[in-house]
Amino acid sequence: PPPPPPPPTPEGPFSFDRAFGRGWEIFRENYGFVLGLTVVYALILFGIAVVTGMIDAAIFGVPTRQQQMQGQMQVQVVGPIVNLLVGYPLGTGFLFTGVRLVRGETTTLNDLFLAFQRWGIVVLIHFLIALMILVPVVVLGFAAGVAGALAGGVAGTGLGALILLGLLLVVFVGVLCVGTRLQYAAPLAIDPRTGSPGSIQSISLSWRLTGPYFFPLLGLIFVLVIMLGVTILACLLPAVFFGGPLALCVWAAAYEQITYTGSSAQANTAPAGPRRCTRCGYSLRGLSKSTVFCPECGQPLR
Repeated sequence: PPPPPPPPTPEGPFSFDRAFGRGWEIFRENYGFVLGLTVVYALILFGIAVVTGMIDAAIFGVPTRQQQMQGQMQVQVVGPIVNLLVGYPLGTGFLFTGVRLVRGETTTLNDLFLAFQRWGIVVLIHFLIALMILVPVVVLGFAAGVAGALAGGVAGTGLGALILLGLLLVVFVGVLCVGTRLQYAAPLAIDPRTGSPGSIQSISLSWRLTGPYFFPLLGLIFVLVIMLGVTILACLLPAVFFGGPLALCVWAAAYEQITYTGSSAQANTAPAGPRRCTRCGYSLRGLSKSTVFCPECGQPLR
């Protein structure tokens, strides 16, 4: 018979209130460090935005005031590329530093750069997720425009607008689902407990682990986005001193609870049981002793 589910603890399994409660504890206990980490991370992102904006302006020019009034925006090419190569790995390290705090591990500001140890894998993960989101958006957006134009020409603008709205709603729901289910793919790739999976394995593992918690996790993200938005609108400083650090702690607590196996004390012992995963048959040979999940399907190994 399958083993009984692990008992609820502050480390898991995941729930909305448990993640917020554990995140608040980490926020209070480590406020100085989390604040410093958030400030350093924000300053680096700000510097990247300024420098890449200047480069894009020098290459492509700056729209005139009249062009801006007509809706023409500054062409951005260098910025998105640098964000993919530098900004996204920094964001992954930012989150995983919070995860280490939740686990009670010793952390430093240098942990912000942890993802660069597996830079290629992390960048590829973000690139693949972007493709998974952008390609359907472009295709469905084009289909929505064509369908709306045809329907509008045949049955009036009301039907065309209704079809366009319906397809755009499908795009929105799809992006929301993919973004929520795959948000932990990059952190899983640099987590020693997962056995350092590859890009596809990390994406698959994130999809499997977040599946049972999709709606509460979506609710948590919604609350965190509102909290960040309100604190940013309040002259930005509350976002730096409160909203950002708290969001990091809650987000990290949710990650630790979603990847919870019921025995964090066993993290340094060798995986028990057969040399292959009991769910998918994936070979466990050569994996780190700290591995607690099958890198292929996410099945707990303990």
